[in-house]
Amino acid sequence: VLSLHDYSQAKYLVLATRTGRIKKTRLPEYDSPRQGGLIAIRLNELDALADESAAPAVPMDEVVGAALCNDTDDIILVSRQGLSVKFAANDQQLRPMGRQTAGVQGMKFRKGDELMSMDVVPANSDKDLLVVTTEGFGKRTALSEYRLQSRNGYGVKAIATAKDRGALVGALVVSSEDQVMAIMKSGKVIRFDVDEINRTGRTTQGVTIAKPDEGDHIIEIDPGMAFGTGTHETTGMCVKLVEKYVKPGDTAIDIGTGTGFFCFLLSAEGHRLTGIDLTPDMVEHARHMAAVLGLDVRFLQMDAEEPEFGPESFDVLVTRNL
Repeated sequence: VLSLHDYSQAKYLVLATRTGRIKKTRLPEYDSPRQGGLIAIRLNELDALADESAAPAVPMDEVVGAALCNDTDDIILVSRQGLSVKFAANDQQLRPMGRQTAGVQGMKFRKGDELMSMDVVPANSDKDLLVVTTEGFGKRTALSEYRLQSRNGYGVKAIATAKDRGALVGALVVSSEDQVMAIMKSGKVIRFDVDEINRTGRTTQGVTIAKPDEGDHIIEIDPGMAFGTGTHETTGMCVKLVEKYVKPGDTAIDIGTGTGFFCFLLSAEGHRLTGIDLTPDMVEHARHMAAVLGLDVRFLQMDAEEPEFGPESFDVLVTRNL
């Protein structure tokens, strides 16, 4: 989910898929009043890909990242096995393509590897790349330490992996003032400040940021919990207000819940949650994650013509459209 003020906010929308395909399309091409949506990218069947040995065991490719970018930005791709490729987003490395195309290969993989995340690095950025493993280890490295490469390479190490430290579970471009949420398989949610993690080199193993209980592990990380995108400017404000004013057992409704992360945070702290969203796919994803985490959160699709629920009262309302 991306939040847009208008279609002049950036020049392009970049999409990346699990098999390493990447595509840059002019953002105004998505400006349409069609309620049924538009084709954003053509996804290939995996048996049609050139390198089947590197493809994950799913029948179709799938989108793993979406971001806005401009010609002066860079793009960084990170694989499950801890490799990364950073390349320029200019037309020489990544030419613009139409909506209904499959894109080009952004990164190559060795057997068993796949793309985990894609992010845009703004021009002259002083931000960092944060990587986190399932066993609670994290590493923060200045993006300037990742040299520019050509697209379609195997990349360089983003973290020195070790069996006892778990597999890579997330990679985010962050600033020192950001907060990050780590969600455990058990449903526990841990929030930590980025500046609590010292900057280290690109090939180090990282430090402990969380200690999962025996049999538990981190399944997902997100830069904040509000409104689905995880990067909305009011994320920190909402978290602080909830901690200050909302009592355990209060009922709350999150309008425009997106991926549902904000609901997961409140539910883990003892609140009764309902999350609603207009997008059916986001609602299904949120329901799936609630089941995985074992959290009692109700997610509903809110359609102006056929709402899934009738009049109800709540103690707390969370929305970005106040």
